[in-house]
Amino acid sequence: MLVGANVIWHAFSGTDETRTALDPTSGWHLVVLSFATSLDALAVGLSLAMIGAPIVRSASVVGLMATALTLLGMALGRRVNVFWGRRVEVFGGIILIAIASKILWDHLKA
Repeated sequence: MLVGANVIWHAFSGTDETRTALDPTSGWHLVVLSFATSLDALAVGLSLAMIGAPIVRSASVVGLMATALTLLGMALGRRVNVFWGRRVEVFGGIILIAIASKILWDHLKA
């Protein structure tokens, strides 16, 4: 939920000039983004190891899909940003909050 709220906050904070000055694809921003993305890969790796999945095939499939979807996301992100800009960021933040709320609700129900 905090990540979604942060995304919405950043969508409304600053001007377009200050927003483009902060490049998340270089330096420490990229390192932090890479680390955060790799945390879910760690969970997947642990899960695959626990069920005894073949490591080379599993890692190859996961790596190829991650690469393909990252490239697709980057290409779509550039196009979507031109047309919808901040509205898409707000929508993404709302989606993250909704997913977190559903997970929280499911865990509290049990």
